[in-house]
Amino acid sequence: MQHFPKFKPEMKSGRWFVAVTTGYGPVSHVGDFETEAEAMEWIATKSKDWPGKPIKRE
Repeated sequence: MQHFPKFKPEMKSGRWFVAVTTGYGPVSHVGDFETEAEAMEWIATKSKDWPGKPIKRE
């Protein structure tokens, strides 16, 4: 059983981005990073908030 979303650094045209697989629809692309390390840092620190912070329900 796979758990989604999945985040993976990828390179295209000399720039790094994060490919996001949700299990629904096409793969999304996040960011425009100069290095793989920057893409990995985004995954480590920002991916938990992707695609945005959840709305707090009261």
